Amino acid sequence: MLSTVFRSNLSALLVSKELRGVTVIDLLAVTSVQNVNKSGILH
Repeated sequence: MLSTVFRSNLSALLVSKELRGVTVIDLLAVTSVQNVNKSGILH
């Protein structure tokens, strides 16, 4: 059931190119911030 919900959400995101672009940028920003936090550079 969770995978079905995930797939429908994912396809809904893929339908909107703008939303997909923003989501990708947000994910990259969040992961890079988390990586910096893990290295202890950012407090």
